[in-house]
Amino acid sequence: MSLEFGFRLIGMIVFAAVGASFGGQIADDINLPNEASSLLFLLVGALTGLIMTPWITTRPAKAARDRIVDTSAETLATSMIGLLFGLILSALLAWPLSL
Repeated sequence: MSLEFGFRLIGMIVFAAVGASFGGQIADDINLPNEASSLLFLLVGALTGLIMTPWITTRPAKAARDRIVDTSAETLATSMIGLLFGLILSALLAWPLSL
């Protein structure tokens, strides 16, 4: 089983649970029994999760990894130094600005 397929299954389960919960909440509004509405939205959520999860998880991570690999070492080191200075400055300014 590939990593992307594993994430698809996890996303399908999460979206199915959210869909079933949403379907149970709006059952009265759409004039369906609670069980039918929950099942309908569970299936729609499972399908949506199965299709959309890679676009949320693995594809952005792959794009970020590819961009980091293509970045030169000088640019990467300079970025890390800038990030470190920014974190130190924000930590030093957090207390006075919170007063």
